[in-house]
Amino acid sequence: MSVATSKATPRKKVSGPTQTEEQRERKQKLLRLTPEEQAQLAQLAARWGLNESETVARAIAEALASPWR
Repeated sequence: MSVATSKATPRKKVSGPTQTEEQRERKQKLLRLTPEEQAQLAQLAARWGLNESETVARAIAEALASPWR
């Protein structure tokens, strides 16, 4: 008869960022959005097939390219 022993597997260490914030091409910005705006951003991101950061960047680019400025 064999007895199963449970060995605790060592947890992987969570690595920090590989680049400092200054080295990154894109900088972080904090946006304060209402729950409705958050849902709209998620919906637009899904429609465009992008993540939310890419969606914000695309929306900015499209707004600046618009003749309605």
